Amino acid sequence: MKKYTTYIIAIIPFFFFILGYIFSSFVMRSTVYQTPNLIGLKLSQALAVAAQNHATIKLLHEQECPGVEAETVISQKPCAGRLIKPNQAILISIAKEVTPLLTPDLKLKRLSDCEKNCKEMGIKLKWYPITYPLPAETCIGQIPQPNENLTNKKMTIYTAQEKSNIYIMPNFIQQKLNKVIQCFSSQDIKYSIFSEYEKIEPAHDDNFTVIDQKPKPGSLIQINKSLQIQLAVA
Repeated sequence: MKKYTTYIIAIIPFFFFILGYIFSSFVMRSTVYQTPNLIGLKLSQALAVAAQNHATIKLLHEQECPGVEAETVISQKPCAGRLIKPNQAILISIAKEVTPLLTPDLKLKRLSDCEKNCKEMGIKLKWYPITYPLPAETCIGQIPQPNENLTNKKMTIYTAQEKSNIYIMPNFIQQKLNKVIQCFSSQDIKYSIFSEYEKIEPAHDDNFTVIDQKPKPGSLIQINKSLQIQLAVA
């Protein structure tokens, strides 16, 4: 009998250890917390909020996000409100500083090279042929100019062509009206003249100066019968 008593006394601590382990495991499994909302917080703030809610943070990746400050949380998993276990990791993505995209210098390059460069940089390119004394499909001008910030990833270039009916509208603003009319007459171009929003007959008065025009300077035009230029004078 004494032998059995000694045996029971020996296993009692082990029994209570097993019982305590099972109880603590049950309690840990039954304890859950709500996932906090980390989106919009800076990384340092997100770490503090996660710790307060018995969670940890794991950074998945960084990505450029225009208009969002660097190190701002832009996504999370699990989403806010989901139940998580203690010390469970919340997977997040944060914004990183946007590398400015600068306009490439395409002047004097062949059209095919311009298209290749823009495709590699993710730039949408439009091009227009203009009569110009250079080899065909050579870039002679571009908008925007080289090394400017290209926020919308769009460019326009003008390429040389031996014969083209597309021209760039000159700037006649601040020019004397009689000189502008002489230019139109040499090309047989139709035009209208307005003074204080009223149409007036063509005049060669040196006192008139062009203050506005349609089409605007820099516009692409075709010299044909349908071309009509309007000038405002004062």
